[in-house]
Amino acid sequence: MQIYLLSLRLIEILHYLCNVKRKNDMIMSIDTYKLTSTEEPTDEVLQALMEKVAQAARESNAKAEAEKRRRLQSVADEIKEWKRKVAI
Repeated sequence: MQIYLLSLRLIEILHYLCNVKRKNDMIMSIDTYKLTSTEEPTDEVLQALMEKVAQAARESNAKAEAEKRRRLQSVADEIKEWKRKVAI
């Protein structure tokens, strides 16, 4: 009975090891990598993630800069209007 159980356990271990190997053989890409993964990203995936973050930061910065300019222009226009009304 013990030999049978040991054989089953050995089969389970081999099955587990084969699955781990298959997972590691899978090509890791930015689309398949999860930040919560216990696996370290490859250099290529890490570079792609960093490029995506940098691009998102540039886009966000551009939007914020445009909004800042719009608001400053709005305040400048209000000040001009106020000065015009006060001068009358």
